[in-house]
Amino acid sequence: MTTETMLLMIRVTAICLFSYFGTANSVIKGIEMFTFYIPFSKKMAQNGVYSQDDHKHLITGRWVPLIAILVLSTGFAGWLSLRSMPIGPIAAVLCFAAGLLTYCRVLRNRKLTMQKFVVQYRDFMNKEKFQEVLKKDYGLTLEEISAYKRI
Repeated sequence: MTTETMLLMIRVTAICLFSYFGTANSVIKGIEMFTFYIPFSKKMAQNGVYSQDDHKHLITGRWVPLIAILVLSTGFAGWLSLRSMPIGPIAAVLCFAAGLLTYCRVLRNRKLTMQKFVVQYRDFMNKEKFQEVLKKDYGLTLEEISAYKRI
């Protein structure tokens, strides 16, 4: 195996990792932000579970790293793809599609998303008010979310 072939294999592997774990995951997390985190967090702030200021900080704290990872991983995958023609772009598209298919399961599992939200932001929440909103708007209890097992 020549050095050039080894370098191509390393580049293609890096392309796949950046496309799958970086770009595809960031796209799904971005969709999750618009479909769940922003509306759910806004509802929590409106119902006094935490302040509007906390809501802004929580959302900003999710957007900044998400955008950074998306830009960096897409940039690296694109740059490496151009240096690994013709297989690089093909590997990038296939791994991106595989990542989307893998990570899109998260979008369909609302209880798991709520559970992640509660675990991540429980220090900011008024537990009693959160339980009231959860029961009133979603018909769930905190125990049901906490007892939910990841599949």
